[in-house]
Amino acid sequence: MPAAPNALDAAHRARTIAGIARTRADNPTPIPDATGRAALRKIATCLDVAAHSLETEEPPTWHDTTITNTLDADTFVALSEADQIAADNPTIGFPPHLSQYVTAPVYGTEIDMPPSLEPASIRLAQEGGMFAQVLMSHTYLSLTNDPTTMSQALKIAFEYLWQHAQLTASATDNTPPHAPATPHTAEQHAPQPAPGTEHPFSVSDIAHATAKRLGTGWRAQPGPHGTTGTIQGPDGKSYLLAVGDIGNMTPQMYVQHDDDQSPMWDTEGESLATLAHRVADIVWIYACD
Repeated sequence: MPAAPNALDAAHRARTIAGIARTRADNPTPIPDATGRAALRKIATCLDVAAHSLETEEPPTWHDTTITNTLDADTFVALSEADQIAADNPTIGFPPHLSQYVTAPVYGTEIDMPPSLEPASIRLAQEGGMFAQVLMSHTYLSLTNDPTTMSQALKIAFEYLWQHAQLTASATDNTPPHAPATPHTAEQHAPQPAPGTEHPFSVSDIAHATAKRLGTGWRAQPGPHGTTGTIQGPDGKSYLLAVGDIGNMTPQMYVQHDDDQSPMWDTEGESLATLAHRVADIVWIYACD
């Protein structure tokens, strides 16, 4: 008897998250320490083992009834080890309950959200935006078994879980995320940078790179002076990429479709390719709606 459909969905999720872990481990920018990169690779290996078992193990039966809401021993052990590695290495940005993202199709359970910051934290507004993206991803995961949609939703969820881990760390030590080591003061009289050196690419450049990443039929149009970009899909739907105020928060880059806005946190210093990847993930979720 082949593996049950929900087990195959779980296996696809495990392989997708393993890919996310390896991609993050191979990028020294977000994970600069060797310990964190090693932890991510171990998690990826555990998820590979779990995926293989989910794909190959036949579901048990009881009085001619196939039981599809259980895990085999190899999968259970591999996922438990992945959870423990994530719990022991919070700086890698993987939730200590990451196995829930894999087992949800098997158990039919909801995925837990990470613990919220203290109510008095000035970063609660940022957290709210991140949680909104994670919850949106959880909703898509609960409604679909399409592999492409599942992969995109998982990538967005783990991107914002990673940002929330950074936000939590900065709230703990009272340091703003990505704060400079030495703040600039007016007395330093720093020379004015040459045009194009502070920001080597514009918002419209990100929109064009996003359209290229999304593939055939996607295109982008720049706004005035490259300050915005409109991404249009093969079906004619448009998605605005801009930087501005999101409610009462500080200006952030965001993607807007119809009346819905999806903010992108901590974009300063990221490469054009990384930003295009993040924007494409958000646009794809909108396009699949």
